[in-house]
Amino acid sequence: GHPIVSGWLDTAADALAPALMCAEYLLDPEAFIFGGRLPAGLIDGLIERLGERLPGHRHPAKPYGPRLLRGSTGEDAAALGAATIPVYRAMTPDPLPDGTYRSARAQGY
Repeated sequence: GHPIVSGWLDTAADALAPALMCAEYLLDPEAFIFGGRLPAGLIDGLIERLGERLPGHRHPAKPYGPRLLRGSTGEDAAALGAATIPVYRAMTPDPLPDGTYRSARAQGY
């Protein structure tokens, strides 16, 4: 690939690897999914570089980690996520101080 793009991918992977390790140890996910508006080739390059860097950050007692995957929603990922907000608000109960719940529908959402 182009040297400038390769350099950017290296810099991005170096910056993301420690953050992903924090998330891995805090949340123990099965996978990290990368997507959005970046072209698939850039996402794949980033995943490749992260796959090379993450083992060096991992504790020796944990020789494995989450899978690194490219998302399938592409450029629509943010819009699809935002579209779930009204459904979430309509379906998620709202806890009240007395331990009961009020539906989001009752709040006018």
